[in-house]
Amino acid sequence: MEKTIASLIIGSAMIWGATILAVSFKLKGMEIKPDVIQVIGLAAGMHLILIWGPAGAMIRKMKLKELKKDKEKEGNDEGY
Repeated sequence: MEKTIASLIIGSAMIWGATILAVSFKLKGMEIKPDVIQVIGLAAGMHLILIWGPAGAMIRKMKLKELKKDKEKEGNDEGY
């Protein structure tokens, strides 16, 4: 599960990085470049907040459930 999560995070960062670089090269020398880069930067920030914030909370919740389940399992095994 952790490898999958890490892959998603890295993949997301690579997509946003490539997007920002591509737009930057396309707009080279244009007056609107700073405005467009600002919008893309804001979109990337919102992506982190709205997508990865809740995803991180869900991942943490799942990990805590797994730990709790493992502790309960260990506690049941000791009684036999």
